[in-house]
Amino acid sequence: MTEDGITVTAKEAIGDRNNVYVLFDVTAENGKFEKGNGLYYFGKSDLDIDGANGGAIGGSLTGSEPDENGVMHFVKAVNIASGARIQGKTVTLKLGKLYREPANLDETIASATAEKDTSENVADGNGVTRNAATGNEITGSVAAGNGIIKSVTAGNGTMDDANTGNAESGIAPESYYTTISDAEWDLSFKLDYKDSTVNLGIEKDIVVDGDSYRLSDVLISPLGLSFRIGGEKIAEFREKANQGLPANPDGNNDVETKFIRLPIIITMEDGSKLDSSADENLLNEIVVSLDIDKPNPSLEMYYKHNSILDPSRIQSIAIGDNVLKIK
Repeated sequence: MTEDGITVTAKEAIGDRNNVYVLFDVTAENGKFEKGNGLYYFGKSDLDIDGANGGAIGGSLTGSEPDENGVMHFVKAVNIASGARIQGKTVTLKLGKLYREPANLDETIASATAEKDTSENVADGNGVTRNAATGNEITGSVAAGNGIIKSVTAGNGTMDDANTGNAESGIAPESYYTTISDAEWDLSFKLDYKDSTVNLGIEKDIVVDGDSYRLSDVLISPLGLSFRIGGEKIAEFREKANQGLPANPDGNNDVETKFIRLPIIITMEDGSKLDSSADENLLNEIVVSLDIDKPNPSLEMYYKHNSILDPSRIQSIAIGDNVLKIK
């Protein structure tokens, strides 16, 4: 699809039960994309799945820099709700407002911050305007949005650009990024990908922090790892949740929190390890699903790899102190 001289082309999709990565290329006429001058971003990137049961529950979009041929390669990651079936579904990728950040981003922000009048007011994102220097509330309205989602931390004048995650110290992103196009692109295509998920056929009792749980449905794919936890402790946790009671007197360290914090280590056949608590190759970004309405409730945990993994080269998977030998 071409708008404003910029063409967006969907290339392929890679997916499993819980994640889909949509790859698309962006090219432009008249040399609009300049290599070496910073990353390009879309201010809007929504993916609608037609008829998917459960639908998408979240996602992200990478920034990109043009390659030697002036082509940019973007990856749209989509997290899928448990039980959703999206293979073969038609999706619509909606993109909008293409802009470029400078290559020397930190220097640009530092310079802009140094020049900023510290008495300038900033909106805290909650309908309150505050003095950037003092944090005191000032009567007034929050500035209208302009297509770039921003949030400002009240009281310290720090602004976070939701597209980049960068703290902007009260400096609006518009003051340093370059808008390439205000156009919008809507691409519709089918997700005809092969589900790469492999069921390892593991079902056993495990012990975590002295409590017994039932481990099942251990699934691995090039994109992530998931497993299901059941047992009396999960049922007890479900019952307390239904009654609106804290799992423990202090409200902390409940079953859900326990497994979110549990270290997960994947050991490859060459000895390399992907550690959820130490290695960026296994993100400790987890989709947690608690089946509270079933007779035998369970907790489903999903971990997303930060790079493509070959499941056939996995030697073992450790869930806490429980080591599952794969080879």
